[in-house]
Amino acid sequence: MSSEEWTADTLAQAASVSAVYIRRLCKRGTIKARKFGWAWLIPHEEGRRWLDERAAKSKSQNAALTTEA
Repeated sequence: MSSEEWTADTLAQAASVSAVYIRRLCKRGTIKARKFGWAWLIPHEEGRRWLDERAAKSKSQNAALTTEA
């Protein structure tokens, strides 16, 4: 494993979600990753892309809720 890769555990911790959820996304191909033994390894750029996309979705959903109130 290189320092330029996330594991399911480290990405889950960064996103405040469970590692099981991250592994499921890797298995489905939502997050591009490779399997190394039992571990999913996610390239740093891919993990960053997913985190940024998740933050943008959350931000737009919060904005929609604010304008509805």
